[in-house]
Amino acid sequence: MLQISNLALSALKNLLNEGYRNAMLLTVWGLLRIEDKIIKNYAFVWTSNYIRTFDGFDSSKALGLYLTLIRGLESLSQGDYEIGALIKKALNILIPYWDTRAKTTTASNANSWIDWSLKAVHE
Repeated sequence: MLQISNLALSALKNLLNEGYRNAMLLTVWGLLRIEDKIIKNYAFVWTSNYIRTFDGFDSSKALGLYLTLIRGLESLSQGDYEIGALIKKALNILIPYWDTRAKTTTASNANSWIDWSLKAVHE
């Protein structure tokens, strides 16, 4: 279901009203807290796509999601190939988003994602 709604997210961007989008986001946001690694990481991909597709998402929550993904890559075990692929897919969606956001934002913290990435790598 997450995969299908992820595909439909960008295709139906103009047809989804704000109430329906928020209901979808709250449902998937709850999936980020479950123990099943596969579903959790599909939810990360969905949420990353939501952030990229719809403007106005809270940047602190988006940064928190990005940092969780970076830290998730570090904690992978040897056999977690599918989970690693899902994390990389979510990061491949979010990194261009941050680059575009930094170009359109004049705030001093526009490149904070780069600073946090460096901190996560050094930890």
